[in-house]
Parts: sequence; structure tokens; C-alpha cells
Amino acid sequence: MATFRPIPVPDEASQSYWEGATRNALVLPRCSGCAQFHFPPLLHCPHCGSGELDSVEVNGAGTVYSFTTLNTPPGPAFIDLVPLTVGVIELDVQPMLLITANMFAGKSTKIQIGAHAEIFFTTIAEDVSIPQIQVGEV
Repeated sequence: MATFRPIPVPDEASQSYWEGATRNALVLPRCSGCAQFHFPPLLHCPHCGSGELDSVEVNGAGTVYSFTTLNTPPGPAFIDLVPLTVGVIELDVQPMLLITANMFAGKSTKIQIGAHAEIFFTTIAEDVSIPQIQVGEV
């Protein structure tokens, strides 16, 4: 029996984010009230509670905030990916704006907290791309 990796299903809050991902663009909600970005996308600002949000394309550059390497797959569909490094990047656009994703490093780069990193997108199905984190040179 074949196993399949989960495919994200956009909802009202995340529609702009996932549409941006298909264009290799990081699109995040920004509150019209307090001007703060947040992730993951929500219908109301977690900082001030406002429901007035704009979708804004931002630069995916940032700093490695945390990471871990999984040696046991999170499910049968991921067995070919282990060891798998999952990391958190703090985006340069706003302090403590954190995104979690699979993390990769260039051949001559060691992943470490504080290292420069960037978000990029990988297409996993037709019209579906997911964020990844690249540390160092490809």
C-alpha cells in the first residue's frame, strides 16, 4: 500500500500565504491596526486582536533560531527523508517572527543557531509549494 505525504489545504486565513508559495513568494498577514506580521496566518491579529489584516510579500531572509534532526521519521511517508533537519528561522523583517520548516545546509555549511538562512519553496504537487529553509550556500 502506497503512503502519501500530507498536502496543505488552504483555509480563509491561509489562502494568500499558499497562493504566494506557488509563486515562490513569502506572503504573510500584517495587521492594519498595530502593523505587526504574524505566522501562521490567522483571521485575527495575535498581537492586538484586530481582524483588519493585509497580505504582504516579505523577504524570506533571517537567522536560524532553533533546529533539531529527526532520525526517526514522523510517519511512513517520510522514511526516505531521515535524517531530517527541522528548523526555525527568525525573519529579518520583524523580531520574533518565526517560521518552522525543513532545513537544509550547503555542502560546506554547518547548521548552527545564529547562522544566516533564507526561506525558499519546493513544489510538492500541482499548485502546491511548501516552505523550506536554506542555510549557507547551495
